[in-house]
Amino acid sequence: MKWLLLILSLGLPGFMQAAEFSLPVLMQSLAQVQRIEADFQEQKTLAILSTPLVFSGTLSYRAPDYIKKQTAEQELFILDGEWLTLETPQQGRQQFDLAGYRDLQPLTAALRGLLSGDLALLQRFYTLTLSGSMDAWQLQLVPRDPAAAALIEQITANGHRNRIERLLTVERNGDRSLMTISPH
Repeated sequence: MKWLLLILSLGLPGFMQAAEFSLPVLMQSLAQVQRIEADFQEQKTLAILSTPLVFSGTLSYRAPDYIKKQTAEQELFILDGEWLTLETPQQGRQQFDLAGYRDLQPLTAALRGLLSGDLALLQRFYTLTLSGSMDAWQLQLVPRDPAAAALIEQITANGHRNRIERLLTVERNGDRSLMTISPH
């Protein structure tokens, strides 16, 4: 018994230590978040414009699959299960059943999968590469589907523990979107 206590007090590698940082560990941590209320700032750099477009607003998430993004310019994006609602002052409200819009599924899966910690959903649409530590992680998503890969080069999420702080989407045509997320 003395030997067992001595070995445990010395701390064998792997024993008595936190789980090693890995994709499943990160996803489990993200999955524990049931609700997010945050501010965001999004900077879109488009090849056809000389200066970036900057938007700000609020981001709300309710587990497992409700996401609402509203800009100060009164543009609204709601992802509720398999339904996507877009609303702008110019075009009004439009609703899409994602089952009928295959091209939208990879983009919505990235956002939903990251916020909900749904590893299976992300792996269905993307090849994932994780780097860093739980305190400063980076997850790169590269589309698996050739049609999605023709549009999106990659999506990179950066965060701290179970909080996503930054999402960078790089499109094949050179357009980029950087969203910075800050809790209220």
